[in-house]
Amino acid sequence: MRARSSRRLPKTTAPPRRVARDAAGQAWQAHVVSGQENLRRKGDKLTLGNYVILDQLGQGGMGAVFRAQHRRMKRMVALKVVRPEILDSPTAIKRFQREVETVAKLDHSNIVIAHDADEADGLCFLVMQFVDGRDLSSVVRREGPLSVERAVDYVLQTVAPGVRA
Repeated sequence: MRARSSRRLPKTTAPPRRVARDAAGQAWQAHVVSGQENLRRKGDKLTLGNYVILDQLGQGGMGAVFRAQHRRMKRMVALKVVRPEILDSPTAIKRFQREVETVAKLDHSNIVIAHDADEADGLCFLVMQFVDGRDLSSVVRREGPLSVERAVDYVLQTVAPGVRA
């Protein structure tokens, strides 16, 4: 008879795909924030190039976004850092380069400004304007689906600021 493990996995009602995605995300966050691989630890601070990493704002398929501060300028920014394993894929690198070039051409009061794109310590990253607040996804998660009026208002703010009187 085999001994039972006293360690139990937490019960979850989330779909298996989400559980796997969340676990992968936590592993990525631990990998990046650990500073062991690509981020440099200076005293009690994590740095990437000229930026001091303050906290993680989110993550996606290509990487993670961090709130950071430029060391000399003291400007608060958002850093979109590409996952190291993505850099092994020429297709993914081209996709990131297209994103960098596209965001550099955007000039709209409701779209964040891209300040720079760079590579440091083996990581590629995009430096963007930091905007403090909630993103649309978190608003919907917390408050539920938007009313038609509110959704239209958000669209008008983003794509047609001159339309409103």
